[in-house]
Amino acid sequence: CVEIMSDARSKLKRKRKEDLKLKKKIHKIKEFVGTENDVNKLGLESADKVLAKLDGVYDGIEETYLARDEAEVFATLSGRVIKDIKESARMNRKVDTAGFLIRLKDHHKPSGANDDVLDWVDLGQQVNCFFNGVFGTPFLFGALDVQVKERKRSQQRSGPKEQHEENRPEIIKGGESSSGKTLDHHEEMQKNIHKLLPGESGPTCMINFLVNPESFTQTVENVFEYSFLVKDASQVKLDEDKQPVVFRVSKEEMPSHQENQSILSFSMQDWQNAVDAYGIEKSTVPNRTEEIYEDTT
Repeated sequence: CVEIMSDARSKLKRKRKEDLKLKKKIHKIKEFVGTENDVNKLGLESADKVLAKLDGVYDGIEETYLARDEAEVFATLSGRVIKDIKESARMNRKVDTAGFLIRLKDHHKPSGANDDVLDWVDLGQQVNCFFNGVFGTPFLFGALDVQVKERKRSQQRSGPKEQHEENRPEIIKGGESSSGKTLDHHEEMQKNIHKLLPGESGPTCMINFLVNPESFTQTVENVFEYSFLVKDASQVKLDEDKQPVVFRVSKEEMPSHQENQSILSFSMQDWQNAVDAYGIEKSTVPNRTEEIYEDTT
């Protein structure tokens, strides 16, 4: 068993050395190839040499990471070769206009002429073999006997008219009296809250003042009603402990205070947490027991 383990370790050690050599070879090839963004051309001869080196390395690769590195080098090499081919084709398509005109005049000028003039008859005879024929003027803008078809205008079809009966909307009884009663309740609530507000010299906690421990709905109503009083003759600010406090001020003192608006998100869970955290047992604003909204169902 000891000999088997020793032999396995030696084989593993040799394998690691071989993989390390292959990795160094691939790294050298990668440095020679560079990246696809290199400005210098690689050249076809250099590309052939790199391919030969990659083929020599390929036979000894057994590990995944070595195969990945070799594939990356091959992909970079392919990109650079394609880029060089496109650049060479683009450069070969360029025509030296000045040289072309000089050769054209020398070849097709009249015999014995010293000036740079062209023998157009001779030029036409020379290039005639490259054209199948001359286009006639009737076909300059297309065939004359082809008539453009006019597109038919689509007509909107009218379907059968449906007969509908007009019904007078049902009058809900007690609607006006209910809305009037609700409006009176809001005004009364605002007056009561304003009376219960302390002066600026002794502000009270906003949570203890507005939260009703017996009713989440009435707590929301208290906050809603108080929002109207803030614009009229009441204020909200943070005390030394960063807690919101409320108090009543006179209308003459209102301009000296800063006016800000905010949106308050208040859920039933927030209401329950406020009651538990502040230990509220009784609402400062009296709890309402009667219903103010009529049931219209």
